[in-house]
Amino acid sequence: MPKNKTARGADGRERPEGPVRMCVICRRRLAKAELKRHVLTTQGILSMDAEKTRPGRGWYVCSDPVCEQKFARYRPGTRRAAARKRGARGTAGDSLDKGGKHA
Repeated sequence: MPKNKTARGADGRERPEGPVRMCVICRRRLAKAELKRHVLTTQGILSMDAEKTRPGRGWYVCSDPVCEQKFARYRPGTRRAAARKRGARGTAGDSLDKGGKHA
C-alpha cells in the first residue's frame, strides 16, 4: 500500500491529502488512491474499476484481507431492491397536505 500523504485539519488531526473515500466494510476513511473501486455492470455483476472513472455508484474497499473477503460476499442494492418489492414507503413530505400541515 502506498505511503499516506497527510495534512493537518483545523482540529489538528491528520487527514489524507486529496479526495477521501470510505471502505464499505470497515468504514475507515482513506485516500481515494489507496482504495479499490467496484461498480455494477449492466448485468448486475460487481466488477473492479481500475481507472476509477466508470459511471454509476461505486463501492470502495481497502486492501485489508478481512475487508476483501467480506466484500466478496457483499451484495449492494439488495436492501433497496427488497424495499421496492414490498412497495416503497412514503417520505415525510407525503404526510403533509398542500397547506403544509399534518393530515
